Amino acid sequence: MSALLAFLTSRIGLGLLAGVLLIAAVTASWTAGVANRDRVQAQAQAAKLDNDINNPDTGYVARLTQCRSSLAGAEISINTQNEAIDRLKRESEETTARAQASVRVAQDRARAAERKTQTILQERPRAGETVCEAAWRLHSENLQ
Repeated sequence: MSALLAFLTSRIGLGLLAGVLLIAAVTASWTAGVANRDRVQAQAQAAKLDNDINNPDTGYVARLTQCRSSLAGAEISINTQNEAIDRLKRESEETTARAQASVRVAQDRARAAERKTQTILQERPRAGETVCEAAWRLHSENLQ
C-alpha cells in the first residue's frame, strides 16, 4: 500500500490522477449538458403541446367546442328536416286517400252511366213510336 501511496504522490501519479479527474469532470459536464438539453427540448415540446391543446383560437379544446356547437346546429336542422318530412308524408297519405276516394266515386259514376247506356241501348221503341221519338223520350227521361 505504501508503494501505491508513493506512486500517487509522485509527479507521474499526480498527473495520471489529474487526467482521470479531468476526464471524469468532462464526462460529468457533458452528461449534465445532454440532460439539460433534453430537459429544455422536453419543456419546449410540452409548451407546444399545451398550446396545441389550449390555444383559444386554434387549440383542440376550442375546435372541440366549435364541433359541439356545429353538431348541435346540425341536430336541430336534422330534426327540423325530419319533422318536415313527416308532415309531407302525412299530407301525401291524406292526398292519396282523397284521390283514391275520388277514383272510386268516378268509377262508380262510370259504372252507373254504363248501366244507363246499356239500358238505353237495349230499349226498343214503344208501339206507335218512331225511332226518333223513342230516342227523344229516352233522352228526356234520363235528363230528369
